[in-house]
Amino acid sequence: MTKRNFHKQSLMGIFLSYFRPHMGLFLLDMVCALVISLVDLGFPYLSRMCMYELIPEGRFQAFVAVILILLAAYLIRSVMQYIVTYWGHTFGVLVEADIRRDLFSHLQTLSFGFYDKNRTGHLMSRMTAELFDITELAHHGPEDVFISGVTVVGAIAIMFTIQWRLALVLLILVFTFVGRIIGVSGSSMVPTLHDGDMLLLQSIGYTPKQGDVVVLTSSPRSPACVPPRPSPTRGRRARSSRGPTSGSRPPSGTTTGPWPASTPPWSSSCASCP
Repeated sequence: MTKRNFHKQSLMGIFLSYFRPHMGLFLLDMVCALVISLVDLGFPYLSRMCMYELIPEGRFQAFVAVILILLAAYLIRSVMQYIVTYWGHTFGVLVEADIRRDLFSHLQTLSFGFYDKNRTGHLMSRMTAELFDITELAHHGPEDVFISGVTVVGAIAIMFTIQWRLALVLLILVFTFVGRIIGVSGSSMVPTLHDGDMLLLQSIGYTPKQGDVVVLTSSPRSPACVPPRPSPTRGRRARSSRGPTSGSRPPSGTTTGPWPASTPPWSSSCASCP
């Protein structure tokens, strides 16, 4: 890849471009990961069928057939796991070799002044240790995301076939307390976010940090007590260290909205408010 192409592509585009020469190994890895996920999903479902249907009804021939099918499935899964482990890491090593080749070729084009300002040991550590992490991402990243996605979607689908009411409750709880997808409305986040972009929100187990995008929800108290907060579908970027983070109280004597400094938006305006 030439220097001109590097400047025209995004970081993710550059990273994915190294997958193309080895697309056969990548697809083989994904197919084997799919088979592993399906076998893992089928085992609890068939076990439930044996315990609740085949054994109580005395259908022992069908029970033995299911056991043999599961045994064959796990043998196939072992073969698929070997392919994922061996050829998947081979794919990662080939991607690493291509990236390292281009990096060393780029280093040959840099001026002597660049090497006067940057230590050689620092450059070599970044091209070895950090490149190894990129290699692991190239192999395990798409594979883990694919396996997790198939497992979650398949598990929810199986639960709907067993008891759709409980599965619906679980699905609602997951999207309520774990994460949900919302749309961006307006242009206040340009150029970071644009109108119509989609955001995946994490609802629990997370503390906002400087530079993060946070979403403000409406206050549970009476609108007469507190000025209206922004809509839940509007994203706001956390402020820099020189100002308060979105959702936090500003320093004394400062304001972050159209209200006076003496009456911030979280202050109570009636006796009934906590």
